[in-house]
Amino acid sequence: GDDENYEDDEAGDEDDLEAFYDNIDIKDKDESKTTEDNDEDDLDMLYDNGTETTDDEYYGEIGLNDDNETDEKEDDVYLGRWKLIAAFNGPEHTPVSLPKDIPILLTIEHTFFSYKLTITVANTFVTDFLVLGKDNENGYDVIQMSPVLGSDVIPPEELVEVEMIIKDLDKMTKIKVVDNLYMVGEDNVELVCARLEEEEGEDEQ
Repeated sequence: GDDENYEDDEAGDEDDLEAFYDNIDIKDKDESKTTEDNDEDDLDMLYDNGTETTDDEYYGEIGLNDDNETDEKEDDVYLGRWKLIAAFNGPEHTPVSLPKDIPILLTIEHTFFSYKLTITVANTFVTDFLVLGKDNENGYDVIQMSPVLGSDVIPPEELVEVEMIIKDLDKMTKIKVVDNLYMVGEDNVELVCARLEEEEGEDEQ
């Protein structure tokens, strides 16, 4: 009698278990796939039909795409190599004598927040500047220069006057490009530079 009761209880448990599974939705796994493959299928369901946004698409949407940054830098009129072709100084805007056989070269590069300016005369001088805004009256950008750092070799006589201006580049207040590069500052100082193409820059060195 006890054996019959035990068998009846066991059969009843199996019936209850089948009924339980009948009432819940179990996702069938593809038995031809490994457990790892099935897990990846489940993960894909969290995305939009299994597709993912690439880094380029994501950063492009929020405006941080590297290509956009590169395009912006390529369009920057200040960047590149320049050659000093004229300089003026003093209340009367007096022309400064420049040597004919010694090129005075400038390089302007873009840094994260500002522009780095390197000028080679007899000595090499380095500074940087921030663009603060526009001078709408004459098209200049208003700038703030950092202190000028450089070597301290005694220059030849024909470079003394122009080097004195370069050492005071931190007094420059405005800059613009209209074919040539123009920088103006305190004491009526002005530098005018022509853009160098890559081949010209190599020849000048």
